[in-house]
Amino acid sequence: MNMLLLLSGYPGNINSIKDTKNLNYNQINFDCFYFGFNYFKKLLKNHKTKVICSIWDNIGLNEVRDLYKPEICSTHNQEDFQKDFENQFKNLEKYRILRREKWFRNYNLKDGSFVPTSRYASQLFIRQEVCRSALKYLKSSEFNPEIIILSRFDIASRGGVPIRNPIEIENNLYSIFKRNTKNGFIVIPEFNQLNLGYPDMWYYLNKKALLKMQNLYEVYINSIFQENGSYLNYLQNGWPSSEWFDLKDKYDPRQFSNLTLTGKKIIKNMRYPSWESPNIHMFYKYFISLQGDPLKIYFSKTYLSYLSMFKLLGYKFSIISSINEFIIFLKIKTKIVLKKLKNFSNFKIFD
Repeated sequence: MNMLLLLSGYPGNINSIKDTKNLNYNQINFDCFYFGFNYFKKLLKNHKTKVICSIWDNIGLNEVRDLYKPEICSTHNQEDFQKDFENQFKNLEKYRILRREKWFRNYNLKDGSFVPTSRYASQLFIRQEVCRSALKYLKSSEFNPEIIILSRFDIASRGGVPIRNPIEIENNLYSIFKRNTKNGFIVIPEFNQLNLGYPDMWYYLNKKALLKMQNLYEVYINSIFQENGSYLNYLQNGWPSSEWFDLKDKYDPRQFSNLTLTGKKIIKNMRYPSWESPNIHMFYKYFISLQGDPLKIYFSKTYLSYLSMFKLLGYKFSIISSINEFIIFLKIKTKIVLKKLKNFSNFKIFD
């Protein structure tokens, strides 16, 4: 099969995206880059694959060219991007952060998941750029991909097993794409917070879905701060395919109910504060399923990612990863059970 692999971001791990001008090359860790390359090499060995990349600050450019041999590898300046983003959104971002800090302070909670909007925006911009480069390439060449992979350089090494390990591309997956040619179509891995949003490590898509992806960043910056826009309206008045839960309790099991997959009746949609709008997973759900012409989605089963991991990364690594994943699962489940027991005992006391 003809495959088009699109990769974007930093090929190497760096400590800060704000200052890379004076970065010593010895400070860059390329372990995840090489790990990801080996995964894609095995995954795509039986397919005719063309590669297109977009990176920041020329970091890893030689490594990308040597290993992936891309048809196009565009490079962009992170410092210029950050300055431009700050010039446009500094005041709006400052106001958002103040509201977020106030919410956590009012409930005496520690904010352990804060991410600057500019960091999310950086990821979406560079992904938009690789999609635009891909469309230009397809327009000027005779290459006709049957499946397009939109992913990152650090695949197979970050995040949970289902979201970091793209599934194998076999006849059953190909047949799904053959049946979905008229409209935009995308394959997304299952994960435990589809109520909130979609994972972003890898997608399989067709060319019509790629056309939508070329405006990823533009829609983002024109949505997250628009108080009267459809995105914030969904967010604050009822997030689709979600279940209300206590936002103060990060172990409230209702947030993991995955109504999209279970078909469980929605009694009350979750409502989020507007300062949550930059959340990249939340935005992907809006962009793919709620904004413009929605894409048809096929959620790949979790076990398929495990099978790919075992086949492509070996038994030793995969067994260790599976054990670690199970331990994390047990920790979350234990905290949920303990929370329920505590609530039950409190109820008994006041009954």
